[in-house]
Amino acid sequence: MAKTNFKGVYVNTQGQFYYEISLGIDRITGKRVKAKSQSFENGRKFETAKEAYTEATRFMNLYLQNNGFSNHNITYGQFMKQDYIPFYESDVQESTFESRKPMLDVLVRRFGKKKLRDLTVQDAQNFRTWLLSKKGANYSQAYASLSYGTFKKT
Repeated sequence: MAKTNFKGVYVNTQGQFYYEISLGIDRITGKRVKAKSQSFENGRKFETAKEAYTEATRFMNLYLQNNGFSNHNITYGQFMKQDYIPFYESDVQESTFESRKPMLDVLVRRFGKKKLRDLTVQDAQNFRTWLLSKKGANYSQAYASLSYGTFKKT
């Protein structure tokens, strides 16, 4: 772990830049919060120490905007509306988003009031069964598979 001229930015043995920063103490859990990454949010690796430092600063500012709290009480619906759907809309073509929007709405209706932390494997299995059952959504195998895959990505 070689240091660079930028605070919190290092070079690993393969010559890859990464940042490792301390974000303080989570006020809810009391645990120390650290962040470490070798790439941007989109997955592209850092090419320079300055890029790593810039991303570390962006990440820290994002964390501090939430006042250092991890939202342990967020519901699936809140997460989808605040985070996932806007991200997904900006990440795919408009036609793809428009074709998947009804599917995302089904997910929000199905799991919207449930807290993220309370979602279980059993919930996922029940949803998968519901997608195919005649008393449930009665979707085709292909559409049910696509819907379940979308749910897993969220």
